[in-house]
Amino acid sequence: MKSFDIKKELEKLPARPGVYRMHDASDTIIYVGKAKVLKNRVRQYFSPSYKKSDKIAQMVSLIDHFDYIVVDNEVESLILESNMIKEYRPKYNTLLKDDKTFPYIKITTGEDFPRMFTTRRRLKDNARYFGPYVAGGDLKDAINILQKTYKIRSCNMQLEDGALSKNNKVCLYYHINKCNAPCVGKQSKKDYNDNIQSVIKILEGKTELIADELRSKMEDASKRQAYELAAKYRDELNGVLSLNQRQKITGNDFDDKDIIGLYKEKGNACFQIFIIRDGKIVDRSTHIISVDENDTETDIMDTFLKLYYIDCPFLPNQIWIKEEIEDRDTLEKYFLDIQKKKVKFVIPKKGDKDKLLKLATENAKISLKNEQDKHDRDKKIYEDSLGILKDIIGARKISRIESYDISNTFGTLSVASMVVFIDGIEKKNEYRKFKIKTVEGADDYGSLREVISRRVNAWPDNLPDLFLIDGGKGQVGVVLEVLNKLNINIPVCGMVKNDKHQTRALYYNGNEINLSENREYKNLYKYITKIQDETHRFAIEYHRSLRSKQQIHSILDDISGLGPKKKQILLKNYSDIDKIKNTSIEELTKIKGIDKNLANRILDTLNNASSDKI
Repeated sequence: MKSFDIKKELEKLPARPGVYRMHDASDTIIYVGKAKVLKNRVRQYFSPSYKKSDKIAQMVSLIDHFDYIVVDNEVESLILESNMIKEYRPKYNTLLKDDKTFPYIKITTGEDFPRMFTTRRRLKDNARYFGPYVAGGDLKDAINILQKTYKIRSCNMQLEDGALSKNNKVCLYYHINKCNAPCVGKQSKKDYNDNIQSVIKILEGKTELIADELRSKMEDASKRQAYELAAKYRDELNGVLSLNQRQKITGNDFDDKDIIGLYKEKGNACFQIFIIRDGKIVDRSTHIISVDENDTETDIMDTFLKLYYIDCPFLPNQIWIKEEIEDRDTLEKYFLDIQKKKVKFVIPKKGDKDKLLKLATENAKISLKNEQDKHDRDKKIYEDSLGILKDIIGARKISRIESYDISNTFGTLSVASMVVFIDGIEKKNEYRKFKIKTVEGADDYGSLREVISRRVNAWPDNLPDLFLIDGGKGQVGVVLEVLNKLNINIPVCGMVKNDKHQTRALYYNGNEINLSENREYKNLYKYITKIQDETHRFAIEYHRSLRSKQQIHSILDDISGLGPKKKQILLKNYSDIDKIKNTSIEELTKIKGIDKNLANRILDTLNNASSDKI
């Protein structure tokens, strides 16, 4: 956009709220911001009198042109800014390093016999969602205890009251006492749903209420000498109490709240969120973001709240923070108008509330220190490894390392992975997957030959300083053969494994250097193991996804009424069989072209298919 005149475009800016985007010379969006008045905010960046942080000054020096979108109010600009930051992930915006979703427990309360399972997708349906759960172990334990205690079915059969057949065969879970077989009428709808309601109350944090009910039932059954029934209530009570012990009482205030502690140091800020539901700390969440040294804690908190809570599937009644923030009114209005939830920001000043906020802040400090210690350890391992690696291959510089692995199943669905490490850190946005096109059967050498040729020809201007290949002499020889034909001189090392599939040695220039048994190579061994494991993981993950899609294609071909277009849409929404099986008829019917009858046939086919077919 050579014709873009920044001075002239600044004069055209409207005195309206909106979102602006800064572009560099290659048209990459490097910054997204919102403004109450676009005319005033955007002009500030180019004003000599405006005090800029080092990061913003650097960003401004790269601006080639900008554009903007006018909106009606600040809430709209808040939403648009958040969506664009998540979509474009601009270099100079503050971004969450762990941009991930957390799992929920979902109970399909819209069904006659509800199911309970974990999900990361929160839909607008008739189901109940509980969470989010940060600690995966706690989530699995909760699911296992609740299913074992209340015999909640774990199958995906679509059960409807009045349409249950006593001619069906009960499954293994009935025989091992983990399900009461409502599918064949051995448990009534009322009895099953009474159990579901108990589970819901427990997940809502009302464990004491359920525990008291179970104690009363147990004592009553014991008095009536119904000892088997008393034992049943005793087992249920023990399950509930084991969950209750995981929850820490925080006081007599039973509001749902998030308490956010913030600690900033060395260009990083750590947020520790105490997640409190029904007056108990049920979980905690840690987030670390990169910040500018000159950013104030207030500005950092303001940015984080927008990143974390815009589109958050579950909002608490209160959010406790240390100081007032600029966008407090806009955020509260957004929560009320868009997410239909009244959320109040609380700034504790004294007493127990202030102590709890300080505790969250102290935990943030500890978490950041642990993260920095880990970073320092990883940095030392990398620096030590780099020195040894340079000596081994005789290189002056090793910055970019690319590692490759081949994966297939008995010669079918051959794929390759390429992972990238730059200055010791994995760069996942530069990872690449390859589906082998020219080689048939289990030919690792031929597959490597194809992959390296494709990679070098596709990005000839961005070659690595070192190729690492999963394998030994043979694999290294194939890669060198390809590079020599292209007149490319780049070192190639093989990562050799032992009989237990663990990293053992490096193969280079005809020599095998044993890493696992040499203390001198301790850090290099750790570093190469990390790279080899990551490369293998990425290859297996890709291979598994292709295999799953192939299996889905195969079994979906048998379903009448599911043509190529509908099948393509279904596969676009659900990447594997388990995800389809774990959905409901209601969710499937939201997909274009799939009605209730077809949704029933899809789920029946998948749930009744033999394991060898899928």
